[in-house]
Amino acid sequence: IKTGVEIRQDNTYYRAGISYFPDPYIKDFDKVNRDQFNFSIGMGYRTETFYLDGSLVNTRTKGVYSPYSLNNNTAPQADIKYSTYILTLTAG
Repeated sequence: IKTGVEIRQDNTYYRAGISYFPDPYIKDFDKVNRDQFNFSIGMGYRTETFYLDGSLVNTRTKGVYSPYSLNNNTAPQADIKYSTYILTLTAG
């Protein structure tokens, strides 16, 4: 699911959006919710001969890491929250 908005003011463009990607695994697999959310903002400037564009995307999801198993068939695990940022700048 994705949605966004863009506002134009003369040669300047302002953008924002959000997207949601559900967990691709069956929920009963390991009880971890891996839903992914992306939040983005951006701004651009365009003329007939030049453009400059920038965007920032924040991606958030969760995961589990289990580094080893014990002899009694249990495995300690770490619940991890991932949050990454990607900054993109383009010009031409």
